[in-house]
Amino acid sequence: MSVWRQGRSPRGQARAPRRTQLGFSETPKPCLVSQIGLSMRKSWATRAHSRGSLSLGARRRRRDRGGPLPWSQRDAAGRPRLWRLPAAGLVHHVGAGCALGGPGCPLRPVLAMALITPGPTDLQVLEVLEDLISKYVNIWHSIIYAVSCFRQMKTRPGEVLIDCLDSIEDTKGNNGDRGRLLVTNLRILWHSLALSRVNVSVGYNCILNITTRTANSKLRGQTEALYILTKCNSTRFEFIFTNLVPGSPRLFTSVMAVHRAYETSKMYRDFKLRSALIQNKQLRLLPQEHVYDKINGVWNLSSDQGNLGTFFITNVRIVWHANMNDSFNVSIPYLQIPQPLEALTVEQIQDDVEIDSDDHTDAFVAYFADGNKQQDREPVFSEELGLAIEKLKDGFTLQGLWEVTHRMDSQRELAEELRLYQSTLLQDGLKDLLDEKKFIDCTLKAGDKSLPCHRLILSACSPYFREYFLSEIDEAKKKEVVLDNVDPAILDLIIKYLYSASIDLNDGNVQDIFALASRFQIPSVFTVCVSYLQKRLAPGNCLAILRLGLLLDCPRLAISAREFVSDRFVQICKEEDFMQLSPQELISVISNDSLNVEKEEAVFEAVMKWVRTDKENRVKNLSEVFDCIRFRLMTEKYFKDHVEKDDIIKSNPDLQKKIKVLKDAFAGKLPEPSKNVQKTGAGEVNGDVGDEDLLPGYLNDIPRHGMFVKDLILLVNDTAAVAYDPTENECYLTALAEQIPRNHSSIVTQQNQIYVVGGLYVDEENKDQPLQSYFFQLDSIASEWVGLPPLPSARCLFGLGEVDDKIYVVAGKDLQTEASLDSVLCYDPVAAKWNEVKKLPIKVYGHNVISHKGMIYCLGGKTDDKKCTNRVFIFNPKKGDWKDLAPMKTPRSMFGVAVHKGKIVIAGGVTEDGLSASVEAFDLTTNKWDVMTEFPQERSSISLVSLAGSLYAIGGFAMIQLESKEFAPTEVNDIWKYEDDKKEWAGMLKEIRYASGASCLATRLNLFKLSKL
Repeated sequence: MSVWRQGRSPRGQARAPRRTQLGFSETPKPCLVSQIGLSMRKSWATRAHSRGSLSLGARRRRRDRGGPLPWSQRDAAGRPRLWRLPAAGLVHHVGAGCALGGPGCPLRPVLAMALITPGPTDLQVLEVLEDLISKYVNIWHSIIYAVSCFRQMKTRPGEVLIDCLDSIEDTKGNNGDRGRLLVTNLRILWHSLALSRVNVSVGYNCILNITTRTANSKLRGQTEALYILTKCNSTRFEFIFTNLVPGSPRLFTSVMAVHRAYETSKMYRDFKLRSALIQNKQLRLLPQEHVYDKINGVWNLSSDQGNLGTFFITNVRIVWHANMNDSFNVSIPYLQIPQPLEALTVEQIQDDVEIDSDDHTDAFVAYFADGNKQQDREPVFSEELGLAIEKLKDGFTLQGLWEVTHRMDSQRELAEELRLYQSTLLQDGLKDLLDEKKFIDCTLKAGDKSLPCHRLILSACSPYFREYFLSEIDEAKKKEVVLDNVDPAILDLIIKYLYSASIDLNDGNVQDIFALASRFQIPSVFTVCVSYLQKRLAPGNCLAILRLGLLLDCPRLAISAREFVSDRFVQICKEEDFMQLSPQELISVISNDSLNVEKEEAVFEAVMKWVRTDKENRVKNLSEVFDCIRFRLMTEKYFKDHVEKDDIIKSNPDLQKKIKVLKDAFAGKLPEPSKNVQKTGAGEVNGDVGDEDLLPGYLNDIPRHGMFVKDLILLVNDTAAVAYDPTENECYLTALAEQIPRNHSSIVTQQNQIYVVGGLYVDEENKDQPLQSYFFQLDSIASEWVGLPPLPSARCLFGLGEVDDKIYVVAGKDLQTEASLDSVLCYDPVAAKWNEVKKLPIKVYGHNVISHKGMIYCLGGKTDDKKCTNRVFIFNPKKGDWKDLAPMKTPRSMFGVAVHKGKIVIAGGVTEDGLSASVEAFDLTTNKWDVMTEFPQERSSISLVSLAGSLYAIGGFAMIQLESKEFAPTEVNDIWKYEDDKKEWAGMLKEIRYASGASCLATRLNLFKLSKL
């Protein structure tokens, strides 16, 4: 039975019972508080809400954790309301998305009463609010600030403390305050050692991503930090924690491991779509899951035409599997069903019944010992838990049972604190004994070097040495342990780590330390090396680290390396190291569902290239490797033209049998599945255990993770890079963009590489630093921006082009002198440097540049005399010269441009007469301009994007009439689509807030790796 804390009436009396018909629910009522921030500083809420939303942008602003206040908490002018305490004269803000005080909120009268009571102290008010929060907040769904030590730091029912980390710095939010990090099974809590109002509680359900990055610690300087991206109430927050104890990996291993466990259990509580639910037409069972019933011939009517499938009923969920189209599969956990057919009653306590409020230490024993435990009691709905529980026995309350748990939690916390203190004291003492060579009772001899040690320490840290010292060998051999084939320097580092918990790892020694720790079974050193290698994974060493993980039987390292290889398979399969993989190493990579390939053809081609590298020895392994290729994901034409006709496959009889099965599969005929049976001890076949229908691996048709790529519009501003799907009207977070400056330019190459160049960046903390034009590349796999060499000369209002993966920056304005430029810069990604190429014939800024079929086109802009030009130039990088083309019909600058269906289309911009709505199209074959349908509104800085055969216009600036009847340039964030058949513009979306100040690109991104907004 689950128990929860339940409040009492002011006099300790129970409330009258009232039975209400309620449905099952996982969480409390939606009107309750889901995120609360408390602060005694008057400026906190005003500063957080003056921005209107969370700012993740320029480094020149300090970001506060907060979101917009609901209108119920604002006055007539839209400012945050202040609750005043008349007697004490204090002003308190209840901030950051809190629902307190809103119309219909059940806390409103209680809050008002608490805040107008004469003479309350700050502590009393905080206790009242903390009590309200503790009753109405689901901590695993919430981010809570100003967590005090009164109640919020105590664990909840079902919450278990997993790890406690001292000396953790909140690098992001509190200017480097030092505190303690508590890791439970429901949330992460960080509390300051000096100031409780900066404490924070982060529920795992709010966490979008956990990773590591380099951060500037106030106390340690630049160091590795834990980066946590979260989302609560449609607002994103980020946290950065730094470990102040050098060399300790617990901050990363504890938090990441617990969050990973929380994420991997999502199938028990979240919806699941697509065919991953079914393997070979059988339901994939979760741990501890049992099928109660299977119903064939069930129609799913959620689509227009309906689909026929099979219905499974288990002890944790219901699953419907389509017979034909796997994309309609669905798994619905019972926790997601808010209204079952069976109604539950809500029992409330009567007012006229006195409750014994005294604590009883044997409450749990008395509760479970009384009565018949085998008899089920009537379920009732608990408003605090948000789910059904057994009806409590007479004389017992949830609060009484919970208070016993509180005392137990306090004792555990005290015991954990004492344990940490004692372990630190013991570590320091042992190191002193080693340094002073006291109580030395053994020596480890490696080569010509002898290292003094203590048997007790070696035995405690290593099962290898424990067994050695407990064995019946000569005492002399125990006093001097000779270790063969051991590097003395490496052994010395490991011994010092056992005494000091500190080790100096680097790329040169980590492999030797790892191997030695594995040989002598020292798990602490082993874990530190694994963490180090995971952070150093790169395309050049990932395959070597994969081999090392497999060689030393380390699943954690091997899986991390395999996932890294899978994410970058298209790039890594071209490396020489890939061709040196053993058959089993290759199978471990290509059998992975998470392989990041758009087409299975790439896997087949990589395998055949691997075979031909050592054909004589590898042909015999081809049949086994062949089973890992998912041929049914290929097109039938490619299968006939390349697989069937391959000379190696044609000469292999075993493969020819599989080819015949595959040809039948493409024709719609699958073989009869084999039974995966297990044998009993007597050698008989037991068909009841492990009975499962299996098809050969080469008939596997589960899509790889890289096959969810889609054409999207990428919107990049100084807050985030957001991908917009115009067909589904959905937005996805691609990467945060806090380091991306405003007014930048962006470009996507033919290889789908995304770059951001330039922009206006001002460092207010160091105004003497010269202006710079930065250069970034998006790593879409890691969702991070990678810094590249900045422009040699800072400039703005330039154009960007691309040919053969080289980036061209054309003309613009110098940021220092504001002079117009005609210079053209070229970035070579192989050499990683900028060079200057042939100059543009004229100096121009505010123009536009577009690339198409190996040529760069420069259009329009303003010249030195600040007049718009209609000149058009073409640049051939191979010849290195500029030539004139037919001029535009209307001279303009600050306009949109895109290549659409083989023509260069321009729209809007600034002309000599003001803003323009005209649209022109340039035919590259005839060198002529034609007029197209005008855009519905005159705009400048409009973005044109050609995506999947459709032309879109996004955002820009238009003259909008203000309340004062005056017109002013105003940014608009809408999306329009040009309908080619009707030759007209159609409005798609009135407003997309992610387009504010954004550059727009047409690109291809993997939806599997993106978070839906």
